[in-house]
Amino acid sequence: YAEVAAHNPEVKVCIEYKISEPRVRSLLGNAGESLAFCQMVGADNLGVTMDTGHAMFANENSAASASMLARAGKLFYVHLNDNDGRADWDLSPGAVHTWEFVELFYHLKRLGYDDWFTFDMVPKEHDPRAVFTQAAKITNKLKEIADRIDEPKMDEMLKQRNPTVAQAYLYDLI
Repeated sequence: YAEVAAHNPEVKVCIEYKISEPRVRSLLGNAGESLAFCQMVGADNLGVTMDTGHAMFANENSAASASMLARAGKLFYVHLNDNDGRADWDLSPGAVHTWEFVELFYHLKRLGYDDWFTFDMVPKEHDPRAVFTQAAKITNKLKEIADRIDEPKMDEMLKQRNPTVAQAYLYDLI
């Protein structure tokens, strides 16, 4: 990877981790391993594509993984999709983990992430245009909910560690 990154330092090179599938185990299976690898290589233009489905498949919290990578300056790209954590189903964002996507968008906004999102979905049995149109609509809705979260109020609720209060607040945003 050092050689690839050095070939043209103006071009970002992204590693997309995945815990397994189709192999039993991948070389870089989670955000932490990918970040450590990028830091070992030491190339400024080597970073990570965080696929939300791969993060869920690795039993990660997408918001925490994205935050860690962004704070290290290595979150270069985000693939959006969803699954049940048992397989990489490439479902539409929010199909299973609605609130996790709100949390992800909230933290990415706080971190100042202003880069690419793409859908990494495979509409096997349905019209791709309809599937991606609906995915964009839902993603925009989830981002709108995240944008309505009052940061000081959320910070205070996090300090209080009272999930009942936080849940009531979040559901009032819908």
